[in-house]
Amino acid sequence: RSTVQVARLPKDARIEIENANVGWTNTIAPEAPVISRPWAIWVAVAAVCAFIAAEAWIRIRTRDPSYPPVVRSSITITLGSLSDEGEGPVALSPDGRTLVFVGGTSGEPPRIWIRPLDSLSAQPLQGTDDATYPFWSPDGKNIAFFSRGKLRRIPAAGGTVTQVCDAEDPRGGTWSTNGMIVFAPKPFGPLMRVTAAGGTPTSITEVANEKWTHRLPYFLPDSERLLYTAGDTTLLKDTCDIMLLDIASRKSTPLLNERSLGLYAPPGYLIFVRGTNLMAQPFDASKARLTGEAVVL
Repeated sequence: RSTVQVARLPKDARIEIENANVGWTNTIAPEAPVISRPWAIWVAVAAVCAFIAAEAWIRIRTRDPSYPPVVRSSITITLGSLSDEGEGPVALSPDGRTLVFVGGTSGEPPRIWIRPLDSLSAQPLQGTDDATYPFWSPDGKNIAFFSRGKLRRIPAAGGTVTQVCDAEDPRGGTWSTNGMIVFAPKPFGPLMRVTAAGGTPTSITEVANEKWTHRLPYFLPDSERLLYTAGDTTLLKDTCDIMLLDIASRKSTPLLNERSLGLYAPPGYLIFVRGTNLMAQPFDASKARLTGEAVVL
């Protein structure tokens, strides 16, 4: 129920307001005295309109992050080959404007396709044949991926592919703001790290046995901690957990017993899959603990 106070207005304006509130409870105030200087009203209205227009223009020009753009997009994949059986999940750019995924047409090797959300079509990135598990650099200017036993990277706009290091049979990677890449080089074993410029990778986790997997890493915004999935290599047992790793101490803390990739969403949520549902649960990263109940998104 709403109470709308309507003062003395031109007849057409009153009709517009009253028609817009059909079905609401309206209380019409007594008519206000006629203002002897109507030009003052129009000056005030013009000033308000000018202020609103100027502020809108400034926000458009400066892309104020406190007013992010609203994006509504229908994404239809028609390339004939898009799955999570070896290619890895789709990846959204840090600014939320561009999607990358691995796909291919009949008779061609899978490669990375890039799709701006304000576009109706996706375009392939040349030089990314047989790509798997693409992921973005924090500034959104580069895309890392795995191909033919190597970890590689390529400018998001296309260009020269750079080899970073060996990766036998990978299971995901993530790129920090300080130029570190953490990845799973094979289905079983620990997570490894290497600089984005290339070099020899070193392990940052320890596995319980040779059949144990650490995979699907995902950096938190501070780049000092990351999420990953640990468990049996088949990922079919209840021993799978979403873990939180502190890079400096190399201490891992179990967060949730789920067979799922774990993602972080500001201002503080853990995103994961339970059964066929996408879930969100409040997550205090500073204390490495979940709070509240998980809800279905």
